[in-house]
Amino acid sequence: MRLARLVVFLCCSVAATFAAPRLARADSTLVVAADVQSVWHGFVVVLDGTMRSNATHDAKRIHGVGAGRHEIAVNLITNPFKPNGTPMCKGFVDVPPESELRIKCEAGQIIVIGATAYDPPPPAFPSVPLPPFPLPPQVDPSSDAADSLLAQAQQLMGDGPPACARLGEIVRVLRDDLAERRHGRHGRHRLADETNAVADQARDVCTRPAVDSLRAAALELRPFGAPPPPPIGGPASVDSQQLNTMRIAIESQAQGAARLQMMRRVTSGQFFATWQVATLLRVLPHGAARLLALREIAGRIIDPANAQPLYDCFASDAERMQVQQILSR
Repeated sequence: MRLARLVVFLCCSVAATFAAPRLARADSTLVVAADVQSVWHGFVVVLDGTMRSNATHDAKRIHGVGAGRHEIAVNLITNPFKPNGTPMCKGFVDVPPESELRIKCEAGQIIVIGATAYDPPPPAFPSVPLPPFPLPPQVDPSSDAADSLLAQAQQLMGDGPPACARLGEIVRVLRDDLAERRHGRHGRHRLADETNAVADQARDVCTRPAVDSLRAAALELRPFGAPPPPPIGGPASVDSQQLNTMRIAIESQAQGAARLQMMRRVTSGQFFATWQVATLLRVLPHGAARLLALREIAGRIIDPANAQPLYDCFASDAERMQVQQILSR
C-alpha cells in the first residue's frame, strides 16, 4: 500500500514538473501595424503597460507573448525627443496559444486581421568580441576648403572700400587661427561663429561674392563639415549644400518680412541641427524676426540640447529667455 502511494506521488510530481512550464510558456507572436501618414513619423506599441517596439513606421513583430488577454496601446511618434508619443488607439486583444496574431490600429480602433501558425523568432547569433584595432588619426579634410574660401574672401575684401579692407584683416587672423587647428576639431565651432560675425558686418560694406565666400567658409569650418549624427530612428538634418542654397535664397530677398517669408518656404518640412538653424537665423535682420523663425523650426531641431549656437544669435537676455522657453516646449 505504501509502495502504491509512493508511485502515485512520484508520477504526479513528474507530471507537474513538465506541465507547469507548458502553462507558463510565452509562445505566441503579435504583429502590429498602424495607419501612419508621414514617412517622418512612426509609432510604438505598449503591451500591458510596457513599451515593446522602436519608433518606426513599419509593422512591429513582438515575440514571446503569452496566450490570453492583453491590453495594447499604439502611440504616434512625431518628435524623436518625445518618446511616449500621442495615443492613436487602445484596447484589448485575445492572443491564442502557439500562433501569430496580426492586428492593425486604424481610425482609433484595434482591428484583428487574423491568426496564423506560430513563427518562432530567429536564433540569436553568438557574440564574438572583436580584437582591438587602433584608430587612424583624424585628419580634417575641410580645412583646405575653408582656408581657400577665406583666402578668396580676403582678396576680394582687400580690393574693396576701406571699411571692407579693415574686415579683411580680421579674415587674415582667422586664417592664421585655422592653420593651428588644421588636424583637430578644437575651436572649429568658434571659428565658424566668428566667420559668420564678420560676414554679418561685411554684408553692408563689401561685395556680394566676398560675403558668399565667408558664409561658405563658415559651413566648412564646422567639425568635418557635417552636423552631429541624428538620434537612432530619428530624421537626418539637411546637408551643407542644401543649407547653403537655403541661405542664399533668404539673403536674395529684401530686409524684413520678405526674408522671413522665404525662410518659412525653404525650411518647410526639413530637419536641422542647432548650428544650421543659427546659420539661417543670422540672415534675418533683428531679434524679433529670428524669434518668429525659431518658433516654427524648433520642433524640427534634432539636437535641442546643444542650444548654445542659438543663444549666440540674440543680443539681449530677454531674447535668450524666450529662446529657452521655445526649446523647452
